[in-house]
Amino acid sequence: MPNTRPPTPEGYQGQIELMALEMGVDLEVSVAKDIVSLGAVERMMRHCAACSDHKSCTAFLVAQHGQIEAPPSFCVDRKLILFLHDLMPKPVVVHMPEAEEAEAEADSADMPLVEAADAGLPDADDADADAPAAPDSEGHQVDRIVPEAAPSTAPAPRLHLSF
Repeated sequence: MPNTRPPTPEGYQGQIELMALEMGVDLEVSVAKDIVSLGAVERMMRHCAACSDHKSCTAFLVAQHGQIEAPPSFCVDRKLILFLHDLMPKPVVVHMPEAEEAEAEADSADMPLVEAADAGLPDADDADADAPAAPDSEGHQVDRIVPEAAPSTAPAPRLHLSF
């Protein structure tokens, strides 16, 4: 397995990696997926080690934990972290009316969610035994197919930086 972590520069305290993680960017994974070069991450770490604002950065990370939308304006690597953040896949929100109805029923009836979800389903004995199950993409028989997002065939963009 190729090395995805550069050597730690002297004086580096880890803020840039924490900032990246707060922004949903795992630098080691980004290197492993060839989104950013190991050298670019090493330069980011050197910039961070040379920064004179460690206390302000650490205070920002602590005060804004879980709410960080962008690195502070004084961060030398701000633009790169924002760029990498924009490359990361965004979560997909799926609207499932049946689940919402079951949750509402569970809340109103004060019953466990699993029982509420099963309450509206026919018993296995009531099901039409002659109804064929639909095969999934691997040939397994399933009762319902939930569409998946189409995988991207495009290679991940590679970031080439020069400082």
